[in-house]
Amino acid sequence: MDRLVLTPIFWSFNVAALIFLINGWWLWLAGAVAGSFYVGIIGAKIHPLQSLSELARGSLKNPKAKDEDAMPPEEQRFLVSHACTRLGILIGAIVLVILWARLGWRWYSSAGVGFLSMLFSGALLKVAFKAT
Repeated sequence: MDRLVLTPIFWSFNVAALIFLINGWWLWLAGAVAGSFYVGIIGAKIHPLQSLSELARGSLKNPKAKDEDAMPPEEQRFLVSHACTRLGILIGAIVLVILWARLGWRWYSSAGVGFLSMLFSGALLKVAFKAT
């Protein structure tokens, strides 16, 4: 999940933050930085046995990663399931903000599409990673 989903989302937030910084869009920059931190928090919750400094070196390269492989499958599925839920919420919030602030949709239409995006993306991630 780290390499397939979290890393691309993390780097897309960072690239977006750089673009927003260059263009001087400060509010969007703050949102991109907050999103980047939130993705980091999601990643840290998947690896509860590792410290932040160990995660910064690479979550899968540390000796404690072997301890996490020894976790019961139910506990691993639980952690991945919560990560999928959090990512679904993040994706729904991104869709809502883009539709409302950038594309000029009404707030209630944006909220409805964002809510459906949240449900479907979280559910698809759970099915993809067998976290149901």
